[in-house]
Amino acid sequence: MSGEQPMRTARLLLLAAAGVMLASAQSITVAPTSLSFFYQTGSPTPPQQAVQVTITPSTTSTVTVTYAQGGPTNWLFVNPLGPQPSTPGYQITVLLFTTNLPAGTHTATIGVSAPGVPNPVNIPVTLTVSNLPLLVSSAPRLSFQFARNGQPPAPQTLGISATAAGLNFTAAAQTLSGGNWLSVTPTAGVAGQTGSAPTNLTVTATPGNLAVGRYEGNILVAAAGASNNLVIPVTFDILDELRLTVTPISLTYDVQVGAGSPPDRTITVTTGVPVTFTTTVATQTGGNWLSISPTQGTTPANITVSVNSAGLAPGTYSGTIAVNASGATNNPQTVGVTLRVSNDPLLSAVPSAVTFTSQAGGNAPAPQTVIVSNPGNSASITTAVNTASGGSWLSAVPGAAGTPTTIVIRANPQGLAPGVYTGNVVVTGTGIANSPFNIPVTFAVTALQNLRLSANNLIFAWQTGRAAPAAKTIAVSSTGNALGFNVATTTTSGGNWLVAAPTSATTPANVSVTVNTTGLAPGQYTGAVTIQGTDNSTIPLSVPVQLTVSNGPLLVVPDGPVSFSFSAGGALPPNQTVFVGSTGDNFNFTVSPLTSLGGSWLRVAPSTAATGTSITVGVDTLGLAEGTYTGILRFEGAGVANSPRMVPVTYTLSRTAELVVPTTPIAFTGLVGGSPPEAQTITVGSSGVPLDVNVTVQTLSGGNWLTVTPTQDLTPARLTVRANQQGLEAGTYSGTITINSTQATNSPRILPVTFTVTRPLPNITTSRDTIPFSFTIGGQTPPAQQLQITSSTADAIGITVAASTQSGGNWLTALSNSANTPATVTVTVNPAGLTAGVYNGAITITSAGAANSPRTVAVTLTVTGVAGGELRAFVNAATFLDAPAVPGMIVTLGGSGIGPALLQGIRLNAQGNVDTIVGNTRVLFDGVPAPIIYVSATQTSVVVPYSVAGRLSTRVQVEFNGVLSNALDRPVADANPGMFTLNSSGTGHVLALNAEAGTGINTAANPAPRGTVIVIYATGEGQTSPPGVDGTIPNGTTVPLRSPLLPVRVRIGGQEAQVIYAGSAPTFVSGVMQLNVRIPENAPLGLQPVELIIGSRTSPAGITLAIRQ
Repeated sequence: MSGEQPMRTARLLLLAAAGVMLASAQSITVAPTSLSFFYQTGSPTPPQQAVQVTITPSTTSTVTVTYAQGGPTNWLFVNPLGPQPSTPGYQITVLLFTTNLPAGTHTATIGVSAPGVPNPVNIPVTLTVSNLPLLVSSAPRLSFQFARNGQPPAPQTLGISATAAGLNFTAAAQTLSGGNWLSVTPTAGVAGQTGSAPTNLTVTATPGNLAVGRYEGNILVAAAGASNNLVIPVTFDILDELRLTVTPISLTYDVQVGAGSPPDRTITVTTGVPVTFTTTVATQTGGNWLSISPTQGTTPANITVSVNSAGLAPGTYSGTIAVNASGATNNPQTVGVTLRVSNDPLLSAVPSAVTFTSQAGGNAPAPQTVIVSNPGNSASITTAVNTASGGSWLSAVPGAAGTPTTIVIRANPQGLAPGVYTGNVVVTGTGIANSPFNIPVTFAVTALQNLRLSANNLIFAWQTGRAAPAAKTIAVSSTGNALGFNVATTTTSGGNWLVAAPTSATTPANVSVTVNTTGLAPGQYTGAVTIQGTDNSTIPLSVPVQLTVSNGPLLVVPDGPVSFSFSAGGALPPNQTVFVGSTGDNFNFTVSPLTSLGGSWLRVAPSTAATGTSITVGVDTLGLAEGTYTGILRFEGAGVANSPRMVPVTYTLSRTAELVVPTTPIAFTGLVGGSPPEAQTITVGSSGVPLDVNVTVQTLSGGNWLTVTPTQDLTPARLTVRANQQGLEAGTYSGTITINSTQATNSPRILPVTFTVTRPLPNITTSRDTIPFSFTIGGQTPPAQQLQITSSTADAIGITVAASTQSGGNWLTALSNSANTPATVTVTVNPAGLTAGVYNGAITITSAGAANSPRTVAVTLTVTGVAGGELRAFVNAATFLDAPAVPGMIVTLGGSGIGPALLQGIRLNAQGNVDTIVGNTRVLFDGVPAPIIYVSATQTSVVVPYSVAGRLSTRVQVEFNGVLSNALDRPVADANPGMFTLNSSGTGHVLALNAEAGTGINTAANPAPRGTVIVIYATGEGQTSPPGVDGTIPNGTTVPLRSPLLPVRVRIGGQEAQVIYAGSAPTFVSGVMQLNVRIPENAPLGLQPVELIIGSRTSPAGITLAIRQ
């Protein structure tokens, strides 16, 4: 019996006095991506909500749903739970249990996962509970898009509801940029009560003469008597034209017969503003060898392209991917796919594709180096470039006329308008099956700042049984102002072995890339790290990742490149060291410097050594003409799986010099009618000999507001830049500073300049500068105090109000009755869990429309202490009867001063176990802290530690704020069975699920059929096998399920019932026992008594179960 797994049916989250269900999960694609509920105490429970789940790939057989929640009681019910068959239209239903919920914000997370899906996502759930009415919006945000070749965006409907009937509200539109493009009607109304039809507002975005760009605003909804105001963000994206861009426009796969299918490739779909897209895949020959995922979605998006070469004879096969985007004027865009199957060797490139980013009118991005090689002997090659649009922006210079060789690729943005440009570096080789060989190049030129990455490929090596390879770093920067970005990883095989952190950040920032080697067999693995701006204004940038796994040692060398530079008049480039490592035992290796153009300018020493040492790399200058030279360090080890490893080397030699200019954009700010901003100084230098400098300025709008002096000088030149807003209206103005030198190889250099002019802003004024509170531990919470916020002018300004504390946690709360001035802020403190002392906090009022933002009001809370609490009661949490201490039994303690004034619920520690300290409260059994279910001043619930097993008695004390209560001495027993009941009283209807019948909770109105299986929850079973571990959450995998040592029986209606399973309740804290019991076929009908017998002890009488025919 105890060895059987519990039934994987829907689990009830109603553990009456003390139980808590804890789970964590990962997900796939869901709609909506978050859920919000609003509940006013005493009003009807909010209606249930549904989440639609789309599984990718659609062939997966199962989907698993789990969830985790916080709070003092179980308020969330999710159906179904656990693994279920995956069907089209799979849906999750989410319901609430609001009984006895305290006011505040409660959070939970629902997770959805499926076998083989690499990137799960969680669904956050928020429940707001208030004693006052709550305003509810039908949408958390609104977005509009308009392309000048299309129709104005249709108005959108925003539903406003309230948790109470008859609540009058006002609505207003607020724009943060672009003038009065946003409107809402009506501006007042009566909110519909939740559960019935809402009152609809019509929100309209009017493009008018707005320039191309993104505009932001808010819909503000307020109501007198409501505990919250609504601020619904609105974005409005305006495009010159809605055009579809797909990059690259062609893909070529090369595969040698018997070598398996080639790695997946990626195409990127963008339209400027998010719209839906669809795809069509076709092959002209060879059958269905071409596939993509996903086949539809919302832009911007990456599409993974896969080919299956199994069974294909040598030859060339063609296919197409057609992409259509809703509303695009250039539909469809077609990507040509070529698959070449051959018996001959094939060229390969690392990385296999290159992406550049730049700002229009800005400086060229740094060049990127690609290594081209092939198996076997060196092959003669030639290199050329082609571009699909934009002219001759692409160039490529090979380091040698034969393989292996480096190719230095450059992109020049001069003369290019904002857009995405594509091209290819074409490599033609003799005796190569896949000649000509294309290296796709993408160049994203934006009007505003763009992302740039420090790496274009990452290579890892791991030897089985050894430590995982060290992390590698991608530095993420911006071509202008700081940009927020998101990070994602994908793998083509081997599961989720690729990890990148953080998953979101703001430039400049580093992304750490690691590999999880668990379960990986020897072989080659590929993946990618994709980085994209959070506002979707930048194209996704992908860094390919290669991982070699072997049972033997592997070479560990830098990914490169190793770079040298020399300018006439400067110092000779110093030698550099390159460390050569091994994934395991050291072995001998050789290193060869490979060059073609310029002769043997690359030097290494020693050329043969054992791993675990560094080699010295240097370059010769004599006899070399001006230019850029490339070479390769070829590392080889006999019998090593990743041999050879090739590291690119670049050497830039200038007989003149390069201009050295600042890389940080120049920005000014000023007020309409105010004094000009302070001048800024920049320095223009030289990488070698002094250079003549000529400087010109250009403004794109606003006239001649930008000046630079002097306009001619000799490096190092110190330039003074000034901006003058005289005659300028509020707005953002752009210009450039162009620095020319006839002697510099990188002339001209262009520096972007921005000038933001705003109108003088009013000040935020407050009725008080400080707010004091005082509290005595164990006494009443101090009453709330009010703070009046106004503007120094008659104009209302939008505000946000936030509370912060310097110590003691989140004891301070500030709630404003309006999102605009004038406003009244209600300030409250929650001293629960605070020890004696003085605590400092602040109310911070911020406003984009105020000159003195942020405005801070100091708050102090003085807490004085009292004596320790009094512990008076010790009962079984299920029966609520006085009880002995039983290992693993959930108990409830009663008294005064035994916890914080406000109830605080269960939480997990860093190990994922139920914590033993909550709200500065611990419960000690002979000094051993117990896992805590909840704590409060008069009632606390914990799980008796399993360490009391075998003792005659135990001493129980509560420690609150570091002070111990009196002690209770309790006898220790082997069992004290108790079943949880629906009314949480210890008597009445048992807490049970009609599991096999599938009808939910057993009640008098919902009886279980005879002969079916029900699930009962209980506690007090005593020690288990294997022995119980305090605070763990059994799940049957990483934490084993446990069964009681004592025999377990159940009687229903006076008859013995079959106990199918008795043991740990999966995803519940250890101490909760689950019983899967079959009702006897001849059991009496109606309400019948239920008894639980563990060993020689029987649960109290008075508990019933409803049975039907």
